[in-house]
Amino acid sequence: MALNKNFTKVKLIIWDLDETFWKGTLSKEGVKVVQNNIELVKNLTSRGIINSISSKNDPELVNKKLIEIGMIDYFVFKKIGWFSKGPPVRDTLNQMNLRAENTLFIDDNNFNLNEVASLNPGITCLTIEELNEIIDHPAFKGKDDNNHSRLNQYKHLETRLNSKTS
Repeated sequence: MALNKNFTKVKLIIWDLDETFWKGTLSKEGVKVVQNNIELVKNLTSRGIINSISSKNDPELVNKKLIEIGMIDYFVFKKIGWFSKGPPVRDTLNQMNLRAENTLFIDDNNFNLNEVASLNPGITCLTIEELNEIIDHPAFKGKDDNNHSRLNQYKHLETRLNSKTS
């Protein structure tokens, strides 16, 4: 996989967690934090680029780990559970009212990458090995958002949608 030539403006990155955002498997042996990924998410957030999660994992363990490493507030519309990834990615895009063409999905598993790509036409999918391609790519330029106003807008949207379904 490689960055789509037509990929001109990213608004959302959806991360897998195990062996992607961090090294290891949270539900088995535990994980090792990848500091570069933490810094990347913070940098992108300050550019107005939103980060989300689609992970086959235990939601309680994930939230505990994200709190522990100080990253819980950087992700919105997290989809964490023991399910395939294509439909939850589509749900995230629908809930956030974003287009697949403005979204990047990162995963270490080719099956997941292919499933997400087939159910979300236009989405760009990358392996973790290709992650270093994004920081200087023009599609990730964003605009100055050091106060995280865009992230906060999506947090409010998420809260409103969650209160409607409760």
